[in-house]
Amino acid sequence: MKIRLLAIICAMLLFGGIPTVFTQTKYRLPLASNPGYNAWFDHDSSTGKLRYDCVTSFEYDGHHGTDFNTPLGTSVYAGATGSFYQWQSNCPDGSLPDCGGSYGNNIKILHADGRVTIYAHLKQGTIIGPSSVTCGAYLAQSGNSGRSSGPHLHFELWQNTSIGTRLDFFSGSCNSPSYWVNQNGIWPTTQCQ
Repeated sequence: MKIRLLAIICAMLLFGGIPTVFTQTKYRLPLASNPGYNAWFDHDSSTGKLRYDCVTSFEYDGHHGTDFNTPLGTSVYAGATGSFYQWQSNCPDGSLPDCGGSYGNNIKILHADGRVTIYAHLKQGTIIGPSSVTCGAYLAQSGNSGRSSGPHLHFELWQNTSIGTRLDFFSGSCNSPSYWVNQNGIWPTTQCQ
């Protein structure tokens, strides 16, 4: 009886009958250091603005990522280990707001837990992929491509490969949990998981 039960469990694992549980991926700062922020993830689904800690005074309504105030040409690094899922690298800086689906030059990295990080508004001609990447690997340089009003890095997190559910990296009174390895207040570190 024990051998038969063990054989059934092995077959279920082998053919997908029992779901496999993955550890939730946590992310490092996608830059060498934090230059400050241009915009936060907006948790208010109406016309208002609501940051992860319930602060309402920030730019702009309906934003689904974190914008870092990077100068043009700042090195961008992988937030966690994964592989290139999609990318676009032919958008010129400073024009064509709909290029790359408004993300401009961008990289979408698929992680082991099925989540996707997006690195957007990158500088044309600087993306290194497609490839598998390790946490902290160089990806590209920040730019001003797509729908962008100036050089910055837009960093976004999707629940899966569908654009349907977007997640905020930051944890606070209006959002939980944190997806950073070390949120460090509002200054996430470069520590990998």
